[in-house]
Amino acid sequence: MRRLLAMGIGLLGLLAACQMETAAPAPIATVIVTPTPMPTPTPLPPTPTLPLPTPIPLASRAPEEVMARLGVDLGGVGDRALEFVDVAKTLRRWETLDADACPEGDNACRYAPLDEAGWPTTDARTVFFDFRPFGAWWSADQSQCPQCQDGDFMIDLSGTYKLSFIGEATLQSAEGILDVRSQMYDRTTNTTTADIVVKPGQGLLFVKFVNTRRTPTSAPNTGIADVRLLRPGYERDTAEIFTPWILEAVQPFSTLRFMNWVGGNNINLPFEDANNTLEWSERTLPTMRQNQGEGVAWEYVIELANLTGKNVWINIPIHASDDYVTGLAQLLKDTLHEDAIIYIESSNEVWNGIFTQHEYNQKAAEAEVAAGNSTLNNDGTLLSGLWGQRRHIRRLMEISNLFRAVFGDDAINTRIRVIHSWWALTPDSYELQLEWLDATYGPPNQYLYAVAAAGYFNVEGIPDDATSDEVFKRLRTSSENNVSGRLALQAVADRYDLKHALYEAGPDTAGPLQWDRDTQLLLTLIDAHRDPRMKELVLYDIWNHWLAQPDLDADIYIYFTLQSAYSRWGMWGLTEDITALQTPKFQAITDLVGITQSPPPAPSFVKAAQLDDGRVVVTWSPAFRAESYTVKCSDSDGGPYRTLAAGLTETVYADADVQPGQTAYYVVAAVNAQGESGNSVQAMASK
Repeated sequence: MRRLLAMGIGLLGLLAACQMETAAPAPIATVIVTPTPMPTPTPLPPTPTLPLPTPIPLASRAPEEVMARLGVDLGGVGDRALEFVDVAKTLRRWETLDADACPEGDNACRYAPLDEAGWPTTDARTVFFDFRPFGAWWSADQSQCPQCQDGDFMIDLSGTYKLSFIGEATLQSAEGILDVRSQMYDRTTNTTTADIVVKPGQGLLFVKFVNTRRTPTSAPNTGIADVRLLRPGYERDTAEIFTPWILEAVQPFSTLRFMNWVGGNNINLPFEDANNTLEWSERTLPTMRQNQGEGVAWEYVIELANLTGKNVWINIPIHASDDYVTGLAQLLKDTLHEDAIIYIESSNEVWNGIFTQHEYNQKAAEAEVAAGNSTLNNDGTLLSGLWGQRRHIRRLMEISNLFRAVFGDDAINTRIRVIHSWWALTPDSYELQLEWLDATYGPPNQYLYAVAAAGYFNVEGIPDDATSDEVFKRLRTSSENNVSGRLALQAVADRYDLKHALYEAGPDTAGPLQWDRDTQLLLTLIDAHRDPRMKELVLYDIWNHWLAQPDLDADIYIYFTLQSAYSRWGMWGLTEDITALQTPKFQAITDLVGITQSPPPAPSFVKAAQLDDGRVVVTWSPAFRAESYTVKCSDSDGGPYRTLAAGLTETVYADADVQPGQTAYYVVAAVNAQGESGNSVQAMASK
């Protein structure tokens, strides 16, 4: 819903003075100065009083409307989401027993041979999980990585796991602790079972399978199959797929983004020719290991959405063929619950040169132009980078048409929503791509639902000795600064009658700028994510600068991400422990959708401006679920602040008693039944 921001004043009997109650000042010595005579000024015509625009009332949206516009990226499969009951679904790639001695890059030496289902055909080893703090493997004294183990936090994985597999093997530790109990081999069923006890504080389970026999009559060293490792509390015959932790954690969201599950970063081989594609017959099946290169089986994506009643946001691999896309569309049509909306991206951040999908797309575009008769250079452009951009948006059109053929015309932009994601810092790139698509293939909104960008707010440029207060100040400023870019992209969306979305968003205190920082700053940044103030900041960004931001036709906001470790390599997760959802960031989400209630975030975009008649008008943007506002002021930069007015129900206040020559400093707080927010960013005005 779009609303024009009407800036103005509504007095309503609320005029008051911004005068601090202070002690009388000490006497000041008098200095007599003889003034220099000044010429008589020419009288100016009177300035008309500015018109009084309409104040903005309190804004609100029903919790279900907020949830409809709120999604979450599930993060990396097999990490802290603990999504599968069977830990073996996300075990690491099987290695040979001598992998540590292999030359770097010698994959034939390092990795064990596998059968068609992905099980080793020789003795082999694998990591079932590794949740140790980053860098714990470098050495006990951290001499090779003195700044590793940021935060030193590890989730509790303790308990008795039930292991089973086809064949026979001796179990040994490849590294760390391995406590195997009650191991038995049943020759009639050719099945081995055992209990593996994981102790508190144990974050690594790295197991060797030696003396293997695939069948009772097989020779030694012939491998095993169908490995299962069930989490504590589950019986061996359980049919449950997902843990209660992941099922609970996704409840506040309408949409689950599966970028890291299915079609995300660096899963493609280098581009060689136009036939170098991923076919539907080559996709990952549910019987295979689920963290391999082609992504998680689509059946698990669908099952999670069906169990939870959620929409899906899928990322189709960059090298997927038309056959792959058609097969996927048919599978979704046949098995995904009929109420589910399907958001679609082509890969992830194809604009981003750090990912292999960028190079694949660019090389494919260059090869097509070199072959001749390409639409990518139909205007004669020699800019190869522009060819790549055009190939990306054309592929989105092609994907849209392939889904149209399966779901029907009426599904496009209703149930099927193809998203054009690109780089937020270059809104002109969106314009160039959409303009070319329009001229070459017709109106973009025949194929595309929305343009989307990333919406992170960060601490760029923060000094090494920054305090937590400085961290929060920079994050809030970054959130406010993002609005101008969102408005610029909104203008592009409006020109082509498209929606506007955020494919990833949230606080970002990691990344390249922090990798080489000293440990103390990193600990300060990590602590910020655990700080109660982070809840207000997340509310502040999602509500103030997206859902309730005037002049934005805000569609879905995808929070990145559901879970992650907090370290120099990333601090994006709503939680760092999926079994513990009472974090400040997660509470912000549950507040947004009405599951919990807390004080509102501080208002944003507080401005103070002097009118012609001497009054100062203070305006601000609505705060999430505020019931009233309190305006405070000070005659000193940074306070202390005195309350001017409380119980205001409009986002405007006029101060009529600012004296000539005085500078007044204003802040605004939002109030509801749960309490008062912190103060807003300060605004000032001088008379």
